[in-house]
Amino acid sequence: MRCAQKKVSFLQEDREARGHFIFHEIFAGQADFEAHNAMPYVKA
Repeated sequence: MRCAQKKVSFLQEDREARGHFIFHEIFAGQADFEAHNAMPYVKA
């Protein structure tokens, strides 16, 4: 399996619901997104 190339990732916490986090990932392309989704730790 190849590693996915990410352009950026960041984490945000909801100001009104402390402890609720949203994690954003932007990948270099569709193939990178698919490679990421194929990783066992994502499928778990």
